[in-house]
Amino acid sequence: MNKAGKIAIVIVLIVAVAVVIVLKQNNKTKPGAVVIEEPVKIVEGPQAEGLEAVEGRPAKGLPRLVDLDADKCIPCKMMAPILEQLKS
Repeated sequence: MNKAGKIAIVIVLIVAVAVVIVLKQNNKTKPGAVVIEEPVKIVEGPQAEGLEAVEGRPAKGLPRLVDLDADKCIPCKMMAPILEQLKS
């Protein structure tokens, strides 16, 4: 590759880095801007009925823990006795 080609590649890389930096600066939230987030909705009705059907116990509005452990997962094995205590 000749010297002019190498210089052109370096210039293209510098321009690309500059474009990325400018785009990142434009994507940041400007000070004083208001960010509106939708509120989180908590649905208790249908989920509570489904848990009653699965477990055979009435749902009392308590939070539920779903254990998705794996047999080979060391942290899951360490957590198993604690989950058994919580179950009782």
